[in-house]
Amino acid sequence: MNWGEIIRGVGEVFQGISDVSVVENWLGMDDAGAFSSIEAQVAGSPVETIDRLDYTLLMRAVMCTSQNDQARLIKFYAFFKTVETIRFQEFRGFPG
Repeated sequence: MNWGEIIRGVGEVFQGISDVSVVENWLGMDDAGAFSSIEAQVAGSPVETIDRLDYTLLMRAVMCTSQNDQARLIKFYAFFKTVETIRFQEFRGFPG
């Protein structure tokens, strides 16, 4: 049994839960608050965190069953990608 792999796997699960929580927090805010929070998150996070949030936000929007929430998540995703493009001075593409 490789404890290092087990611990790394558990850490990845908790990180995934944290990323989902961030996106859910944005959904619980009004649009202005969410945009402010997204901008701060993208401006102040390491690339790895931005990449994870990019994937999480896109997947949450795609899998959403509420039309109202899905519309807001798509709007948040467009803003997220805009802020990311401004930060890195290039469009970094979509999660693969």
